[in-house]
Amino acid sequence: MCRNLAAWCGLIMALGLGGVVPSGHAQPLQAQPLQAQPLQAQPPPEEYDFKARFVYQFCNFVDWPKDLKLGGKTFLIGVVGRDPFGKHLERFAGAAVDDKKIVIERFPAAKDVKPCHVLFVAADADLPAVLAKTRNQPVLLVSDRSGWAEKGTMINMYLDEQKRVRFEINHEAAKRAQLNIRANLLKLARLVKDAPEAP
Repeated sequence: MCRNLAAWCGLIMALGLGGVVPSGHAQPLQAQPLQAQPLQAQPPPEEYDFKARFVYQFCNFVDWPKDLKLGGKTFLIGVVGRDPFGKHLERFAGAAVDDKKIVIERFPAAKDVKPCHVLFVAADADLPAVLAKTRNQPVLLVSDRSGWAEKGTMINMYLDEQKRVRFEINHEAAKRAQLNIRANLLKLARLVKDAPEAP
């Protein structure tokens, strides 16, 4: 797993430029010279291949409460709403995070969500319902829809002007969930704050 900043930066470069992603189970990536291959406006399958790898790597840069009793020997990653990843996220099933094996679960709607370490909130999910369901729970909410970090997800992925995958972090939302996002991940993100409440 990529646990040091140099390795992570290499991963960011690989994902951002759209390099060839090896098949099979999760393997550590090493930075290699790549030619830019911008993502298209209509998300191609490889966009979510890259985003799935981001989700996996986020797990290595976040600390959950030490007294959290969840999943036993498993690390639970959930997807609520229509799953955009397909096989791309599934390839990480069985990989390890802090000596726990990853298990992927999918939930049709917020009411179906069960406790998990990471929850990806799909674009068609009811975000307010998800936030209500997970309130006061140490769940890392990840999304890829504009404005959702300001509305309460902790990490939101987006495409920059060159159609490269980037991410933003709502640190305050993470703190409310008792999650510690490590400084070396914060340095790579665009930091955002909660959106002001409507009068």
